[in-house]
Amino acid sequence: MLESISCQYEDVRALLLERGEEGRLNDLSEDTLNAMVMFLQRFKEATKALEASKTPTLHLTAVWLDRLKRHLQPSSTDNLTFSSLKAKCLRILVEKYEIHHLHKLAMFLHPNLKSLKLLVEEHSMETVHNEVST
Repeated sequence: MLESISCQYEDVRALLLERGEEGRLNDLSEDTLNAMVMFLQRFKEATKALEASKTPTLHLTAVWLDRLKRHLQPSSTDNLTFSSLKAKCLRILVEKYEIHHLHKLAMFLHPNLKSLKLLVEEHSMETVHNEVST
């Protein structure tokens, strides 16, 4: 869906030009639209990975939360709009989502994630190891 929006930009532009409504796209350049699609792509990937119904996904929660946090870090190539968008999205992500103990246990039980490298708190890693070993 995201890609279809940017693929149809020229068609929409031509249609609006025919109708004499080309002013509707004054504040939206094709480059800005493509940048927005690329920005949202990471969220689409996270959603698809975490909404799987036939495979377990609990262990992926921390992985995707970390990926999204890194995606939302400011970049030197960001314009003012994307800088503020990233900052606001990061603030909301941090406020709304946290890794619970069950996520940590699921990570430990998954062969590829059992090292718990995403858990930066040493205490958290020790707690998971102790709970699993008892």
